[in-house]
Amino acid sequence: MQLKSQRQAFISGLSVLVVDDDPSTLMIAEALLVSMGVGNTECVHSGSEAFRRLVTGPTVDCVLCDIHMVDGNGFQLLRSIRLGEVRGVRPDTCVILMSGMTVPDYVRAAQKFDANGYLAKPFNAETLSTAVTKGRFKAVQVNFAKYAAVMPNMVGSLALNSFTL
Repeated sequence: MQLKSQRQAFISGLSVLVVDDDPSTLMIAEALLVSMGVGNTECVHSGSEAFRRLVTGPTVDCVLCDIHMVDGNGFQLLRSIRLGEVRGVRPDTCVILMSGMTVPDYVRAAQKFDANGYLAKPFNAETLSTAVTKGRFKAVQVNFAKYAAVMPNMVGSLALNSFTL
């Protein structure tokens, strides 16, 4: 019980951006985060929308992002953040990728781009809380050369080109 209360205290002051093209996932993630006491939760429907939000809005502590989306996928957003292409966002910002498919290539790609975590959908309050807590504690040593060298077609059909506004 003490671990759960420590985790809740850690999460309570966070600002989390949730990115998914499925309205149900957004609604569930937001409700779970609010029930866990997250200070601020915002939801957007695509990687491109998340990119614009990150550039123009207040700083977030954690980004939960689906991998499969039509208008800017999770790998694109993660790569842009790690390369420092998102003005005002630290390249070591906590980014947790989510997917309904635990495909080994996706997990490896998430590791290659130094994602702070990989969350399988569907998730519940416990798995979400654990992912956010572990993700926030995982230190990322930014390596621009490594991220820039990753080929655009590294993840099969998921393009990894940079965003444009």
